[in-house]
Amino acid sequence: MKRFNTIISFIVFLLVWETLVGFRIVNTLFLPPPSTLLRTFIKNWDYLTLNTLITLRHASLGYLIGVSIGVILGIITGWYKSLDASLGSLVNTFYNVPKFTFLPLFIIWLGLSEYPIILVSTLSAFFPTYMNTNSGVKKIDKSFIEAVKNIGANDKDTLLKVVFPGSMPHITSGMRLSIRMALIGSTTSEMLISHSGLGAVIWQSGALLRIDMMLLGPAILGLIGFLLFKAFNCVEKKFLPWINMT
Repeated sequence: MKRFNTIISFIVFLLVWETLVGFRIVNTLFLPPPSTLLRTFIKNWDYLTLNTLITLRHASLGYLIGVSIGVILGIITGWYKSLDASLGSLVNTFYNVPKFTFLPLFIIWLGLSEYPIILVSTLSAFFPTYMNTNSGVKKIDKSFIEAVKNIGANDKDTLLKVVFPGSMPHITSGMRLSIRMALIGSTTSEMLISHSGLGAVIWQSGALLRIDMMLLGPAILGLIGFLLFKAFNCVEKKFLPWINMT
C-alpha cells in the first residue's frame, strides 16, 4: 500500500507540473515540463549514460574506501577507550566540517584529476559509517561482554563474536547513509574540477542555460540514490535478516 501511494503521489506531481507549464502558469524557459525532459533524456541518452557511469565510479570508489575505513576505525575507537579519547575526538571535530571544503587542498596534492573527487567522496562516506559504528560498539550490553570473557574469550574473539555482530544494526545504518553522502561528495566535486560526470553536466548546462539538462541531472541522481537504497535494503534483508527484527 505504501509503494502504491508513493507511485500515485509521483504521478500526481508530474501531472500538476505538466499542467502548470501547459497553461502557461509557469514559464517554460525557467521550468520545462516533464514531457520536454523526457524528450531531452531520450535524445541525450548516450551522453547522460556515460556521465552517469562516471559519477557512479567516483561515488562507488569513495564509498567502498570510506565505509571500509569507517567500520574498522569505528570498532577500534569504540572498543578502546584510550583511542576514542584521542583519535575519536579528532574525528568528531572534522565531522562538523563540510567535506567539500577540502577539495582545494586535494587539488594541490593530487592535481586536476579524478582523485580529488574520489577523496572527497571517501571522506563524505567515512564519517556517517564511523560515527554509527563507534556508537554501536559503545552501546553493546556490557553483560554480554562479561559473559564471554568469563568463559575465556580474548579481545579478538569478543570483538568478532559479540561486538561486531551486536553493533551491526548501527553499522548498516551508517553504511546506508554513506550512500547518499558519497553521491553528494562526488557530484559537488565534479561541478568544479571535472569535465565529465553528472555534476559537470549540471554545471555546464547552467552556463548554457539548458534548464532541461540541469533538471535531468538531479532527477537521475535521485533515481540512482533510490535504487541504491532499495538494493542495499534487499541485501540487508537477505544476508542480515535479524537486523530488521531488532
